[in-house]
Amino acid sequence: MTMKKKFGFLSVLIPLFLVFLVGCSNKITQDDLKENKWVVESPEEDNPNMILSFSDHVMSMTIDIDSFVTTPRDEWEAMGEEFAKTLIEQMEIKTEYSIENNEITIQNPDDSDEVVTYEFSREDDNILFMPPKDDEELEQMTLIPYVEKTEETSSSSVE
Repeated sequence: MTMKKKFGFLSVLIPLFLVFLVGCSNKITQDDLKENKWVVESPEEDNPNMILSFSDHVMSMTIDIDSFVTTPRDEWEAMGEEFAKTLIEQMEIKTEYSIENNEITIQNPDDSDEVVTYEFSREDDNILFMPPKDDEELEQMTLIPYVEKTEETSSSSVE
């Protein structure tokens, strides 16, 4: 093999190898979590989804109002549901978290001594939080990049 062919072969092989290494990397950092807002879909059809966002050490949780499915029977119920959605939209729970190795430890917002630890991994654009195998109460969570819905303009008028 001539020297020119060796360099040509290496110039193709090295970028492919680097793409393979970067693509297979499973390490998740704070920057990965801060990159998006994340939606966690509820496993139960009647429950709304949660939206998570991360800063350096704080995880914020809100309810995804768009995931509420309601069927008001009259105008009063519709007004009540809109009022409730407005209140729920204002609620936000903040809690501390830390990342070490391939685990995230989340502090209970109501009890500073209680923590929950999940292992995490990446699956395409999603991040999977897997509970410890010995904890049957916790379920796996899939964090999906949240896409904000464009607001529809309301043309309601008072008669």
